[in-house]
Amino acid sequence: MALHQKALHCRMAEAIDVSVPTVKRYLGILEQTYMIRLLPSGDQNLKKRRKQRGVFSSSRH
Repeated sequence: MALHQKALHCRMAEAIDVSVPTVKRYLGILEQTYMIRLLPSGDQNLKKRRKQRGVFSSSRH
């Protein structure tokens, strides 16, 4: 589990005044009942694509 995902779970738990395991359980239930779809982090994939294309700088206009 990525660090930013842990931080997100903590923030969600604080916002609704429940524990982190409860947030994870709720998210699992919502995903299993097709109410939400949890997507994997795209950070690693984006870095790989940029490297393959030879794009190393940020997108400035």
